[in-house]
Amino acid sequence: MNPIKNKTIFFSVASKFIMRNFFFVKDGIFDILKNNKNLKIVLLMSEALYKKNEDFFKKNSLPNVVIEKIETTYHMVGENILQKLFIFFYSYLIFTPTTRLLASKGARADISVSKYAHYFYLFKWLNYQIFGHFFFIKKSLVSKLYPLIFKKRQYKYLFDKYKPDLLFIPNIAHNPDLKLLDEAKRQGIKTIGMCGSWDHFNKYFVPIRSDVLLAWNDPLKEEAIEYEGYDSKQIEMVGFPQFDSYVKNDFLISKEEFYKKIGFEKDKKIIFFVSEGAYSLDGKDIIDMMIKWIEQRKLSKDSRIILRLYPGVNSEEETYKEFFNNKFVFVDRVDNWSTKDNFYNFINTMYYSDIVISTYSTISVEGCVFDKPLININFDGYSKRPANKTVKRLRALSHFKHVSDTGALSNVSSEEELLNTINKYLKNSEFKSEQRRKMIDRMCFRLDGKSSERIVKSITKSLNK
Repeated sequence: MNPIKNKTIFFSVASKFIMRNFFFVKDGIFDILKNNKNLKIVLLMSEALYKKNEDFFKKNSLPNVVIEKIETTYHMVGENILQKLFIFFYSYLIFTPTTRLLASKGARADISVSKYAHYFYLFKWLNYQIFGHFFFIKKSLVSKLYPLIFKKRQYKYLFDKYKPDLLFIPNIAHNPDLKLLDEAKRQGIKTIGMCGSWDHFNKYFVPIRSDVLLAWNDPLKEEAIEYEGYDSKQIEMVGFPQFDSYVKNDFLISKEEFYKKIGFEKDKKIIFFVSEGAYSLDGKDIIDMMIKWIEQRKLSKDSRIILRLYPGVNSEEETYKEFFNNKFVFVDRVDNWSTKDNFYNFINTMYYSDIVISTYSTISVEGCVFDKPLININFDGYSKRPANKTVKRLRALSHFKHVSDTGALSNVSSEEELLNTINKYLKNSEFKSEQRRKMIDRMCFRLDGKSSERIVKSITKSLNK
């Protein structure tokens, strides 16, 4: 492959998760790209995101790295009735079990759906039934109509200023990446896209396709073809770039230091419980159950709890406040994306935990990377909640079915079942290890620490064409 010479790449930095996945990973995508002196990297980000990471960018300031602060919006919003109708039209060209859940009950359990939700659901379903089965609409019509209906070219000035050779958008389903992709298509510039998360393509249709799509795992590739109209030859498998840090031991502290940090004796087993905030309302009941079992010595091995609050949600403090001074609980308020230190803290917590408990969460995939026993909560604590609030409604999530089908999770549907499953794992951490390996094959592509390298190779290949 010929070396890149005097090429300019637009690199969209649309969210805090992009910072984690592409910038905080040691020897990751940004580290590799910035060291190529023949490549000019123009980072496109909001003023707010830049300010949150200002120290990082000052430390990584180089002549070939340019930062352009742009105005951004996350969700697509129509400015007139035609645009709003068009967004509705293309969004519901797919209608998966996830779409049905979002259109009927909503994802959050703390917010009741509109009294008109039934009627909106009907229109969404009809839109899919009438138009969603015509593949030419997805493959051709929508992408041709998009620039005719959305005539405002918000980022044209940047393309005129830098004349990039390639646009790299790691969050293709949302803005600003979608608007950047539209401008690149208008100007005939090569594009490489990724999903901001592996669960995006089964939620809604994305109106424009990138020339190349980099897929995290097999399910995302399959959904890109089935739902989004990509050809298999457009898709390259790369894996999860943030998992590069998971499989290396560069950031691990000693077990002694970790236990000292959380205030537990080194001989205690660690149960890592991940709250899902507004998506699951009964996490505090699960914590209460486990504390009672520890006090009553019902667990087969003496254990302690790390309670991870759902990051950035103020109501979590109120929900779990009764446990903050409990000697059996360490409260982890640190997210795993906003800074390098936070990211590394999460890696250490996962590494030293003995069991990971969550509720229909991506955490299950991350726990599998560390070969941790995985428990999924499928009941409402001490409550019996209605259909629109019960945690069981989340079984409909299409992306999570890929996880469940591997058999690596222990789905528990009662207090008794939770206690028995915890004890089973405390006695034998190898239980379901074969299924966890199956999940890694299905959900992670490869855990070889080279996902970042594969992404850079794809970028280099496109630039050299």
